[in-house]
Amino acid sequence: MRILIVSESDGNNGGYAAAIRLYDGLRKQGVHAKMLVQNKTTHDSNIICTPSLIKKIYTFLRIKLSYRLVKLEKTNNPILHSLNLFPSGLHKEINRMNVDLVNLHWINREMISIKEISKINKPIVWTLHDSWAFCGTEHHPPINTNVNHRYEYGYYKNNRYFGYCGFDLSRAVWFLKRKYWKNKSINIVTPSKWLYECASKSILFKNNKIYRISNGLDTDQFQRRKNSSIRKRLKISPNKKLILFIGDMQSQAKGFNLLKKALSHLSDQYSLHDIELLIVGSNKTDDISIKGIRCQHYGFVDNNELLAQIYSSADVLVLPSLIENLSYTLIEANACGIPAVAFNVGGNSQIIEHKITGYLARAYNHKDLANGIKWVLNDPGYNKLCKKARDKVIKEYGSILVAKKYIKVYNQIIQE
Repeated sequence: MRILIVSESDGNNGGYAAAIRLYDGLRKQGVHAKMLVQNKTTHDSNIICTPSLIKKIYTFLRIKLSYRLVKLEKTNNPILHSLNLFPSGLHKEINRMNVDLVNLHWINREMISIKEISKINKPIVWTLHDSWAFCGTEHHPPINTNVNHRYEYGYYKNNRYFGYCGFDLSRAVWFLKRKYWKNKSINIVTPSKWLYECASKSILFKNNKIYRISNGLDTDQFQRRKNSSIRKRLKISPNKKLILFIGDMQSQAKGFNLLKKALSHLSDQYSLHDIELLIVGSNKTDDISIKGIRCQHYGFVDNNELLAQIYSSADVLVLPSLIENLSYTLIEANACGIPAVAFNVGGNSQIIEHKITGYLARAYNHKDLANGIKWVLNDPGYNKLCKKARDKVIKEYGSILVAKKYIKVYNQIIQE
């Protein structure tokens, strides 16, 4: 079996991480797997990226132009918006390859156009890491809205989301997807039950075959490290309770402002002099202060060993994101035996079992987020909580287990 995984990058976060971890898992199972990327960060010879200087310039210009065009549509939706309108020629490269099946992952940043996807002449599996494939330009529909979703009913002039104005680019992009993919056989994989249900309701994919396979993780790489030595390097007191936040503080969708409110709320009812907040994934120069709590930044981390050490140094991970598909941050933390507190949105309930492996707070309610933090830190059965969190990851998200599920789907599609 020869599988080509297509991903914008082979990096170590989000959908990129899911793609490269699947690639590793497949190869460990003896599958002849390769990756095709637009932005290569590793030195693996089976990960293909052969851009000439002219191609690099053309890619840069496509991305810049796409970014400018997206600005024509004004929106209060903080989620990323993408077009994939401009031809890259990538489908020709894919069609020349001797592969049995193509597995698309996150392919935005103008890696391949909507029309070019329809021209791939190999069987296609598309693993969705957000909602872009069945939406317009938005990678997820507006957060916390009670209006009908356009992806379920169609992008028409009379059902535009509140807060969207200017040229209706989402409508134009959605109609292009419908035009070029209407008669194209695309097999969909969603990592979460939540995204599975969304895709199943969508006009674009409701008649497609849709499978649900979780993202995989190497649970030998992500496991508990000795806490004391790591804390010493991080200059954190061994006796303090450490709250960990991983994400972009400036991103509204990551909900850091709600975490600040939650911690401020805690400070009014709970002694915080023995608590610290460690922030990973944001610029270390960002100025942040929360009354009564010492905050420190670690910056960006793209090394799995170091990341596992940082998880192991914490007492609780807090994920205040407003929307999530199937968060690798939650899975990684749990694999390291660290319980998490998150809002009950998207696929978070698939990972966290409320008060069994962590705490699911009411969506967007910072007071309940604070209750969750307090509950985890004060739980008399904390060690049992940590063990159950890791056991769940081993049982459901192990990379070999996930790779075997993909192989089963691949075989089924290839033999049709």
